[in-house]
Amino acid sequence: VNVAYAYDMVALTAGIASAVGPDGFSKKVLENPNGFRGSTGLFRFRADGSSQRSMPFYRIEKGALKLVAKSTSGF
Repeated sequence: VNVAYAYDMVALTAGIASAVGPDGFSKKVLENPNGFRGSTGLFRFRADGSSQRSMPFYRIEKGALKLVAKSTSGF
């Protein structure tokens, strides 16, 4: 999972730099309340520096994955 989070951060950084340039790394852009779509699902950064992620949760039941909670499509 940590590799996927690292991928998301590199992709987000490249996307902002490509779309907006160096000025895109502002508090307003990074704290977008709609968040960003990453490889592990939707995520966003909060004003306190923490992050919030929306991802599905599964459990193994009788040798098969069973969905416990769906990922949300937005915050």
